[in-house]
Amino acid sequence: MSGAEVIVAISLIDACIGITKTIIDIGRAVQDAQGLPPKLRALCDQLPAIEDLLESAHDRCDEGKVTQDASNSAEPILRQCEQALGELRDIFRKVFPKDGDNRGKRVWKGAKAVVFGRDSQLQKLLGTIQDNLKLLEQRELYVIGDKLDALQQITEGLAQDDGGKYTHSGKGNIIANEGGTPTNYVQGGEQNRQVNNPGVYHEGPATTYNTYLPQDRPKTPPKASSNVPFSRDPEFVDRKDLFNQINAKLSAPGARAALVGLGGVGKSQIAIEYCYRVRKLSPDTWVLWIHASTAARFEQSVRDIADLVKIQGRNDPSANIFTLFRSWLRDERMGRWMIVLDNADDASFLVERDSRPGGSVLECLPNVEHGTVLITSRSNAAAARLVDRRDMIDVHPMDEEHALTLLEKRLGQQTNRTELLALASALDFMPLAITQATAYIKSVPPRCSVPQYLEQLERSSRSKTNLLSANSEELRRDHEAKNSIMLALQISFEHLYQFRRSAADLLSLMSFYHHQEIPEFLLPITPQKRPAFTRPLPSDKKASGTFARLFRRKSRNPSINASEMEARTADEEHDATEASYDGLVDHTFEQDIITLHEYHFISVSPGGATFEMHRLVQLAAQMWLEASGRYQAWAKRSIRNLDAAFPDPEYKNWGKCRILYPHANLALDLKLSGRNASLSLASVLYKAGWFMLEQGQLKPAEAMGRRALEIRERILRKEHPHTLHCVDNLALVLEHQGKYEAAKTMFRRVLEASERVLGKEHPTTLSSLNNLANVLQQQGKYEAAETIYRRVLEARERVLEKEHPNTLTSVNNLANVLQQQGKYEVAEAMSRRVVEASERVLGKEHPDTLRSVWLLAEVLGARHQYDEAMKLYEGAHLGLVKVLGSTHPDTVECCRHLTRAKEDARAVEAAKVAEVAAAVQSVEMAKVPEARRQRSQ
Repeated sequence: MSGAEVIVAISLIDACIGITKTIIDIGRAVQDAQGLPPKLRALCDQLPAIEDLLESAHDRCDEGKVTQDASNSAEPILRQCEQALGELRDIFRKVFPKDGDNRGKRVWKGAKAVVFGRDSQLQKLLGTIQDNLKLLEQRELYVIGDKLDALQQITEGLAQDDGGKYTHSGKGNIIANEGGTPTNYVQGGEQNRQVNNPGVYHEGPATTYNTYLPQDRPKTPPKASSNVPFSRDPEFVDRKDLFNQINAKLSAPGARAALVGLGGVGKSQIAIEYCYRVRKLSPDTWVLWIHASTAARFEQSVRDIADLVKIQGRNDPSANIFTLFRSWLRDERMGRWMIVLDNADDASFLVERDSRPGGSVLECLPNVEHGTVLITSRSNAAAARLVDRRDMIDVHPMDEEHALTLLEKRLGQQTNRTELLALASALDFMPLAITQATAYIKSVPPRCSVPQYLEQLERSSRSKTNLLSANSEELRRDHEAKNSIMLALQISFEHLYQFRRSAADLLSLMSFYHHQEIPEFLLPITPQKRPAFTRPLPSDKKASGTFARLFRRKSRNPSINASEMEARTADEEHDATEASYDGLVDHTFEQDIITLHEYHFISVSPGGATFEMHRLVQLAAQMWLEASGRYQAWAKRSIRNLDAAFPDPEYKNWGKCRILYPHANLALDLKLSGRNASLSLASVLYKAGWFMLEQGQLKPAEAMGRRALEIRERILRKEHPHTLHCVDNLALVLEHQGKYEAAKTMFRRVLEASERVLGKEHPTTLSSLNNLANVLQQQGKYEAAETIYRRVLEARERVLEKEHPNTLTSVNNLANVLQQQGKYEVAEAMSRRVVEASERVLGKEHPDTLRSVWLLAEVLGARHQYDEAMKLYEGAHLGLVKVLGSTHPDTVECCRHLTRAKEDARAVEAAKVAEVAAAVQSVEMAKVPEARRQRSQ
């Protein structure tokens, strides 16, 4: 980790430690405070555990034991931890007496709603702090062990709404109520005394002895109400199609429906809004919210509801709360009810029967005509265990219009809609990400505008991760759900990893490819056996002169050879151990795909051959892998699979190259460790750059060529054949960009090294010599180019077959330079030979055949044989449009030549007409004197 990163990490840890010490000091100073609840005393005793962990993190950073990646990913977590600790300190300062207060003032000032209950501020902050501490452990800043166990138990205890109830046993307990209102403390033992007073112990007006737990008495049922734990969102965007579906499915008596979708698409927000609508339309309907993420939270929610609706017998320790709840729900006299089961991502604890009397947990929600149930879940599989599949409603990211409406509501109508649309698109139209982004933009005005936020998003994946990992306190979400799109998704990944490891591995692999059209053949997880190596002969570019941009075919050098394959073997086996499991058979793969689809992590194309992911899912997955130390293993696996799948970009392979190119382009920014992974990356970039050259896309071809060359020069020797192939490829790109001198220098480097290492008549040497001659031709040095072309042709006819594609290239190049020197007859003969052979060997629609037809048309045009030339031009142009597309440089150039040839033909025809007219006029003029002479006679 660099010095700057050390300073940032340590400064954040120091800030957290400082705040923690302040909280601990406040806690120690109030141990003698009157009326301080025992659970708060216990909490104060456990706070040093947080300080100890932070001190451990400080020491590891100071000693340089934390990696750069871990430090970078820990930074946003530390910032969240610092914020949460600061808010916890503020609560302690508010509710606890000050250290300097006298005995009369040293009383607990706390408010029950702030400290106690599942949704109290204190409980939420403690949950957030502990979650962040666990995430920091994943970044290897320390080992928690059992240091947080006691704190976690206390946090759960605070979640139970017992701020006014304390149980004591033994003799002589004094229970003080300093607020002046009756207490409901519960105690056991004898000689206990309860004192109610407005100030300190001895001032109370009333004393009660031997208080005990009262039995529930039948009471008049309370009026219907709601326990939805979130306020209504005034900026909620109504997605009418979803609400229409919910209304339709829950309109029937006893109906159940489930909202299913990716974390962050707005399922819970839709459920909250639906609850408020139900309450408005039907005030006599109970609207009850149950947290269904875990069995413990489900039970606590049921107990809270039992208190709300005042179920008789709920305080009996021997009573089954689920049986009581079920009975209350079945009783029509209690009125209509609607229940939301939020975050039911794991249905197993809900539907599986155990030793609990009364069956499964879910059976406490009876199917009755006066009650309905709405479920939110990230998993199709979980939802399908709770409702019929026909009652499942897929919730997708917003469309453009809804996303724009949400942004305008949160940022104001005056914001530029084009900028807002760009922001929504960058955030994949995910409601949580949009809400998170707008909260950030509004929190730091005027320093952050929409364009500035977009710039930070697009600056790098690291910048994007940091922005989208920050929590926002203004969001209406359960504290376990996380208010960050990145952390929300990572919770789902972790659940998937525990539930189905093979599916999590597949997701890890897919996260490194382009998010659209991921082909199935890129997804083998176990190491692949490479086919037996065969080395194709290199082929070179055809020259042109006036065809300076015509023949762009590069040297077909092999993308991998035996020496490089051997060099990769050891690391490949090691990495496969890190990033694979015990084999991937077809049925396992299919089940994994189904699982990922049910979690809404991927979508499947209609034919099932390709897959698609949300970009934010990919980014969050990479962040998750980085945090767990598995990033490099899966990045290496992805690049090896891509290298194995990406073919040499000859014409016959262009279809597959087009499919794979977006994934190769994304690999350009990969930062891989290790020799072998880097060589695989260089191989991918070499082939992808070659393909871009064939397509006439010179800018990406140059970028990929330079990166591949940099890797191979660094790892392999400069005269290694693979390094020379990269030099040759880059020189071709420079040549097509018109940078002839730079290209010539690189071609000479390849030529000299090839002659020295491989021999003068090696195919690679001859290819380099041919490409050098082509540069000379484009610089107008025709005689020098002709000499080299003849040398290459003689060697190839001797070494290769006369109709080998490389030999035909040499014939074509020679014909072209002869045509430029006015040697039309011999140029025509050679061009016809190439066309006939190319149609026979390569096929009539091969790009090289079409270029040869074009060259023949050029020669015929120079000889004023326009009728045949026009037919050849038009055939070549139509073929290039079909094969390369209308915007390819070769197609555009051919069209230009065709237009010029038509103009030349018209000019020649016009000249002929003029010549005939002149001849006729001359004859007529010659007849005039003769006619006059005859008249005079």
